[in-house]
Formats: sequence, C-alpha cells, structure tokens
Amino acid sequence: MTYKILVPIDAFDEHITELASTVNNLCIHADSRLQLLHVLPDLEDIDAEEVNENLQDVDDLLSDFAALLDCPDDQIERHIQMGVPESEIIKRVIIGRADVVVMPTRAKKGIDRLLLGSVTEHIMRHAHCPVVSTRKQVEVQQPGDKEIAKILVPLDGSIESASIIPTVVDFAKTHRSEVILFHDEQGAKEDEFVDSGKSTAGSLKRVMENISEQGIKVSIEKSKYSDPAEEILQKVEDLGTDMVAMTTHGRTGLSRLVFGSVAEKVLHKSTCPVLTVSISPTHSIDYEEKYLG
Repeated sequence: MTYKILVPIDAFDEHITELASTVNNLCIHADSRLQLLHVLPDLEDIDAEEVNENLQDVDDLLSDFAALLDCPDDQIERHIQMGVPESEIIKRVIIGRADVVVMPTRAKKGIDRLLLGSVTEHIMRHAHCPVVSTRKQVEVQQPGDKEIAKILVPLDGSIESASIIPTVVDFAKTHRSEVILFHDEQGAKEDEFVDSGKSTAGSLKRVMENISEQGIKVSIEKSKYSDPAEEILQKVEDLGTDMVAMTTHGRTGLSRLVFGSVAEKVLHKSTCPVLTVSISPTHSIDYEEKYLG
C-alpha cells in the first residue's frame, strides 16, 4: 500500500535540510508518494507578471527540496495553492489522503512561523493523520543511518495518552521500529491503565503482549514524571530514540501533552522528530477494542 507523506514547504524555512532528512527517514521502508505543498497568499491584487514570478520562485523552491530527497521524482507531487495556509494544508491532507504530515517546528515567517503557532497548532489539532514535527537542531543523518529504529511513547496511565498506541503500532510496522513505552508510575500501576481514575481500563502487560504478537519489539521504561518534559528529553538521549510519539491529551504529570508546557518544551528541545496525534473518541475506541478488549 502506498504511504502518502504531505510536506508543507515554507520559502523562509531555516532548516530545509533537516526537514528533508526526516522525510527520507520516513521513506526508507515504505512505498512512498510525497506531496510537496507551498501556500501563497491571495495574489488577486498583484499584476499577472508578478504572479508568474512568484509561481516560478515557488516551483524552483519545490524542485530544490525534491532534489534533497531519496524518493524517485515520479513519486513526488508538487502543489501550489493560494489562500490561508491552515485551510489549504488541511484541504490537501483530505484530498491527498495523507498518511502523515511532516512540518518544521520553526521558521522565520512564511507559513506563520510554524512554531506551535497558528498554522502548526491548527494542523496538529485538526489533521486526521499523525503530524511529525522537526526542528533545526535535529542532527542530519548520513546515508545508511536513516532508520526510525526506536519510538518513545510517553504514557501517564490515561486512556487518552494510550490512544496513540494503534497509530504507533501501524507506524512501527511500516518503519520496522521498536516501541518503548515510557510509563508514569504515579499515573497508574504497571498492571493497569485507568481512565482518569474512574475504572480499570486494562493491563499494560496485555498491551505489550498484543504489540509483540504483531511482530514488533516492545519494552517498558518507568518514570515518576517529577519533571515530565525533562525526563522525556533525557530518555531520548539515554536510549538514542529516533522519534517521540505523543497524543494531544494527558492527565496531570503529562498534562496538556500538546500546546502545553510539557509538549512545547519537548518540541522545542527534542533532538529527534516528534509525532503527535489529535485524539478523538474514535482513537480511544480503536485502542480499547484492539488492546483492551
């Protein structure tokens, strides 16, 4: 099955090379089709000659980015849209049936700073697919060292935080990754996940067994999450993690995993890309049926 990756490109982005490296990492084990997108502002008040110049500049930008990719050119689509970046990116997610969106977490301007600002925040909240965020300080990997071998999944004992597991498992299957569950001992005991303290929702051991039965290497790392963001960042360094995966919800400890202090700090400082999923009731139901049923 074709793995569709949407990559919004900003003309003012400071770290095109890092972004391309992350995209290449996602392509290594997948039959991928890339969709490169640049959103221009409304140019209706600009004369035709200037519009053509803008379009040529953007076409050159997309071609330069495509040249950094390992994907064959016939598997790369180029899209130029005019309008509001948030809306046009979400439209392309839907129309192009994207499996994942890859965006930088920082840019000077252009697509509205792409730093937990209005555009990135909007995409993380509203995209139906995972969003992988990169940052300038991510080390650019060399050929032959590009696999996403380890995915760290912070969990706080809530159904909301665990609802990312089906997405991570699908991702791990595609990229042949090991899954590391970073478990908050204060959020719930090791042998049970609880839904906001209301009822026993299932066994972490059962979740691990289910993941393992799907041919994925899985392990647990424990934490008391006295300082969640710092402990996540330290674990990334200690384990040589290639990606962190988090939901947009969590209880106290891993509270506000996205757009709150913990996730913002992780997204700002993580030395590896961060995958986020906006959790809906469907995600929670999917998790409970597959892993707790």
